[in-house]
Amino acid sequence: MKYWIFQNNQVCGPYDPEALSQLPGYSAETLVCGEGRKGTSMGDWQRAGMVPALSVSLVKAAQVATDGKAVPAGGGASQGALPSEPTLKDLAVLGSLQEKLSLLENTVAQFQDGLQGKENELLNLHRELDLRKGIEADLNLKLQEMETKLASMASLRDSIDNAVAAEKNVQTEVKDVETAVQNVESSVQEVKISMTGVSSTVKELEDALDQQRRTVTDLTSEIERLKKESAAATAQTEPLPEPARTLTPAASPELSRTPDASQPASLPETEQTPTPAASSEL
Repeated sequence: MKYWIFQNNQVCGPYDPEALSQLPGYSAETLVCGEGRKGTSMGDWQRAGMVPALSVSLVKAAQVATDGKAVPAGGGASQGALPSEPTLKDLAVLGSLQEKLSLLENTVAQFQDGLQGKENELLNLHRELDLRKGIEADLNLKLQEMETKLASMASLRDSIDNAVAAEKNVQTEVKDVETAVQNVESSVQEVKISMTGVSSTVKELEDALDQQRRTVTDLTSEIERLKKESAAATAQTEPLPEPARTLTPAASPELSRTPDASQPASLPETEQTPTPAASSEL
């Protein structure tokens, strides 16, 4: 990222951090503004020592300033001479370094706090992992139970398929029975039609039979009347009875025959005298 600098009442740049370290007069007190900012407000401008991205360039600028100092005549400082007093630039660099050190300490403290938080998170993750392991064991047991149930469900499905096939067979048989019932109903309808004709014939026969009965009744009445008239006429003209005649049986020729002396005499047979029946004539 490049930065604008405010130096000698002028805005210069933009420069990258490496170029800033080579500029004369560049220090931690130099006001800088990021390239992406407008620079119209005071918040856009900051001291270079407050920008963490420019800490390396400030160190390089301090080294360049130290290397560029003139060496005293006579081959250098005399033995036992005291170091020169720090200049304003040295104090500025020292202040910048102290600020950076403070920032680093704050950053380290933040990292330590973050590390402690991460350790706590890691501990919580271990606990959650143990909990998840227990849940996983429970899920494995439930999975085994589900597999067992699925096996039983497979046998149940086979039973259901067999039941469905049997139901289809029953439906086919029911259809056959319904067809047979329809045929029987058709036959019954035909029989009813035939019975209607038979009923008409029976009605006619019953009417004829009633007519015959009436005729027989009339004839019976007429016969009874004739019998009564005949009995009355017979009672008026009945003759006297004749005397009974006696029939004389004829002599048997065997009894009148003379017995032969040369033949033994046979036992006499019992005579049967027929009894004539008396006849009467009206």
